[in-house]
Amino acid sequence: MSLSDLQVCADRYDVSLTALILKWLDITKQLSVFMYSIDGFILWAKSSRHAFKEGLFFRSGDPLPDSSLASKESDGVKEHPLNIWSEDFCAKEKTFYVSKYDRVITLITFE
Repeated sequence: MSLSDLQVCADRYDVSLTALILKWLDITKQLSVFMYSIDGFILWAKSSRHAFKEGLFFRSGDPLPDSSLASKESDGVKEHPLNIWSEDFCAKEKTFYVSKYDRVITLITFE
């Protein structure tokens, strides 16, 4: 799922993107984590059930990896090797900067 795919669903059902992603995390079988961040630090994060069981979770206040898009407050998609977001899984980071709130939203899927 891309952030734009999720935004289309949110618009269709007239809910916020955050609400839709949180619901999607409840039902997906993908190893995924959604987070809000600011100034290089995680404000909050939510893992899918399967990701959490694999130890894929992040705490509020944790610093973002230097090589992440989120740390640069950049929009886009980036694939990461091991040891960037996880020691055990490669990751695909999808990031969107929300200028209205000066926050970065990130959806990470792990392989």
